Amino acid sequence: MEASGRFVGIDLGKRTYDMCLVEPKGKITRTNGKTDFKGIDKLCEKLGADDLVAIEACNLAMRIERRIRQTVGCKVYILNPGKLAVIYMSTRKTHKEDALKLAKLLKNHDEDELPIVTPPTDEEWERRKLLSEYKSLKGARTREVKMDIKSVGKRFNIEVLIHGEKVEKTLTLIEIEKQNSPLPKNEQEKLPLVLQPYDSFSCVLLY
Repeated sequence: MEASGRFVGIDLGKRTYDMCLVEPKGKITRTNGKTDFKGIDKLCEKLGADDLVAIEACNLAMRIERRIRQTVGCKVYILNPGKLAVIYMSTRKTHKEDALKLAKLLKNHDEDELPIVTPPTDEEWERRKLLSEYKSLKGARTREVKMDIKSVGKRFNIEVLIHGEKVEKTLTLIEIEKQNSPLPKNEQEKLPLVLQPYDSFSCVLLY
């Protein structure tokens, strides 16, 4: 592959990365850093707009690709690790060696020969962000409701077993075992009304 800039391979770990930069004439430069927000910003500062970058596909790679694309503007290739036999068949399996092999892949192969994984578009990133926020808010609300239901159980001096949130938004399914119940009849009649706001849960009330 031809490029006016450098061929860059980045191997990602859980908290750190190793980066290998290969000049068109063959000079090799190695560097590394952390994968937190500051570390990724420093990574971008080491790159130029004419560089070509290769990263193995993973969730972190998708975020880094977007950051590099927005701040540096250089081309980033996200590669399918399952098809990179040149790395996994190697007897020397280290982050530094993987970063070098990724850089050499770009230098020695054309784009159509690479196992490229298409990164999410900006619109897809926004949808992912909204879904993540929705899941977080829903989880917080679910925990809050479960605590409320348990407090209702303490109020009536009963044990409340919550089987989990129902997928279907149907009416409350409450199995009330009234045999040998220590509660007065008027208190038993109040229970469905008290728990009515939580009709997305399937509850079993044990007296």
